[in-house]
Amino acid sequence: MTNLPPLTEIEVLKKAIRYRAEHRGTKEADWLIGGFIRTHLADFSEEEIYRLKSLIDLDDEGFFKQIAAPQEPYLNLSQAFQKYKSNL
Repeated sequence: MTNLPPLTEIEVLKKAIRYRAEHRGTKEADWLIGGFIRTHLADFSEEEIYRLKSLIDLDDEGFFKQIAAPQEPYLNLSQAFQKYKSNL
């Protein structure tokens, strides 16, 4: 048995975000949103991680509405997603 330190709250949130981003319910959303998270999750600040968790928890329709017409507090995250999507 290994004595690994417990995960921090941010590490737990990151794991939850990764899981939710890759298990959306449609392969297209899993691929698009999951790819964005795999590529950029490490770049986000702690504050952005909390916002990202609430954005990822939206259903697909709500998520893509925020991306199409971003509102605070998701504005920076939406812009990062748009940039990622345009580079595909």
